[in-house]
Amino acid sequence: MRSEPRPASSVLRHFARTAAVASLSFIAGCYEDDGGARARAAEMKVLAPQSYTQAGGACSDPGECARSEAGFAYAKRARLTDPDDCPVKGDEDFIDGCQQYGDDIEAAIKAARKGF
Repeated sequence: MRSEPRPASSVLRHFARTAAVASLSFIAGCYEDDGGARARAAEMKVLAPQSYTQAGGACSDPGECARSEAGFAYAKRARLTDPDDCPVKGDEDFIDGCQQYGDDIEAAIKAARKGF
């Protein structure tokens, strides 16, 4: 049994839709995956089990360390990936801990985007 050929306009519309979807997918892929999204997710996984000092933060006394650790933990819980998203007022050590987390994420993103 032989089927009737599709009208040319129907075939053209099908190919136009397919090309449009493919183009949008390609553009979205290029925009989102410049290395930053993957690097952000990977670095968040790396930092998840780490403390402030394990991630490279330095402190000189137990009180300072506790406040910095609290800031670092806050940034992890809040999933902050930009040090500018940390509180600007409050305990300086807490803010340093929070910013350390954001700085680590930013550094991983910048390293991944070097080739772009």
